[in-house]
Amino acid sequence: MINDPAVSEFKNQFVYGHRNQTCDITALLQKGQNTLRVNVTLHHDGDGVVDPLCLLGHFGVTFDSRARPVMTKIDLNAMTPIQHGPLLQHPYYAGKTLLRREELIENIPLTDYFTLHLSELDRNFHDCLEVIVNGYSLGERAWTPYQWEFFSLEKIKLKSKLRTH
Repeated sequence: MINDPAVSEFKNQFVYGHRNQTCDITALLQKGQNTLRVNVTLHHDGDGVVDPLCLLGHFGVTFDSRARPVMTKIDLNAMTPIQHGPLLQHPYYAGKTLLRREELIENIPLTDYFTLHLSELDRNFHDCLEVIVNGYSLGERAWTPYQWEFFSLEKIKLKSKLRTH
């Protein structure tokens, strides 16, 4: 139940596992505080909520003065630093996220071969990182060193956007 109306139109949808069920509750949410209540009838030991309840969508999470989680709107175009640990407004993050930063490439060598190293990357960052320069993917790196080697400089301009996921 969300704010008293019962939620009943669940559909099977793979999110994290084959037993996931989802339901769009957007119309039941109200501005301010919302209440989620789960009523379960138990007949056997295996009955009940056996998988985590997850809220999916484009929203952030902050904490109020009593350390309770509060859903917030997020700016999907905002620059989020590439860092380790809980992300700002995403302390319970699971899945894909887009982090952006701009890197100024001042001295592009006049050679056919070029290696890109990211400056001042958080030493504790240990996630997959993909670099996209002007819409062209240089590939993903799953661990350090986070560097990319490529042969074509014609797709690079002085200011390019980098993204991770």
